[in-house]
Amino acid sequence: MNIVAIDIGGTKTLLTYIQGGSVVAREVWPSDFETWQALTDKVALFCKDRSFDGIAIASAGMVSSETITPLNTSVLSFVSQIDVRKEVERQFGKPCLLINDAAAAAYAEFSEALEHQEVRPAGNLLFVTVSTGIGCGLVLSGQPMTSPKGLACHAGHMRGLPARFTPMEACSCGLEDCVENLASGAALGRLASHLTGEPLSAKELFDSRFDRELSRQLIQQSTTQVAHLVDTLHLSLDLDCVVIGGSVGIRDRYFEQLCIDISSLRRPVSPPVMKRARFQADSGAMGAAIRLTETLKHG
Repeated sequence: MNIVAIDIGGTKTLLTYIQGGSVVAREVWPSDFETWQALTDKVALFCKDRSFDGIAIASAGMVSSETITPLNTSVLSFVSQIDVRKEVERQFGKPCLLINDAAAAAYAEFSEALEHQEVRPAGNLLFVTVSTGIGCGLVLSGQPMTSPKGLACHAGHMRGLPARFTPMEACSCGLEDCVENLASGAALGRLASHLTGEPLSAKELFDSRFDRELSRQLIQQSTTQVAHLVDTLHLSLDLDCVVIGGSVGIRDRYFEQLCIDISSLRRPVSPPVMKRARFQADSGAMGAAIRLTETLKHG
């Protein structure tokens, strides 16, 4: 089965053509589209000479079966107030599936872990992406967790722990102290810029030219917050496995410090297995494609 899968993130939009379960073509664009039509025009060009059975869309934000509503209103405003599924099916004449990007990524990683017999068919897996924002996806009893309004799994906007470096402004979710506002890649970039007086991104914290001690402190602020998030959800859900993804989360220094922080909690229960995302940047698109393929086969 051939699927066109789109992953709409806060910074980048990934378009893939997935044939027989493998990505065979891709394009990446900045997520700065002024209108929904601007995005679908690019999709139409990508699809022009390709046959496909459906379009799967993974997106940040509150994703229902019909629409996408950004919870962080500073990004992805072009998707608001659009009946996305209806518009895509009208324009392309193919079935369309919508799913939150982190939920899709969780399902892709779960499906891969299941194939390698690393989780039980009815296992529980948490996916955490640390990138522009902090997204969470859950697979519970072998099924991706979704909800009618699309709010499920937005754990990145839970309140975090008291932090050494506090943000200069509230997150658009309404909280100053949510995990995303304290620990995301965008948050780390803002904090680094404020502390140094230079415009910086989270990527530059991992550069050897950046002040090593300040880099360590900022990265550990993030890993401490994410470790708290993982611990809270593990105590609530009894997780078998936690997969970390995102452009910040998969960095060696970040992932290793996160594992140290989780181990240092010294809970009287076994911690979940910690893994880095296998599919990395393709996780969301791949999970959405797997879900749509299952829907079409059993539909």
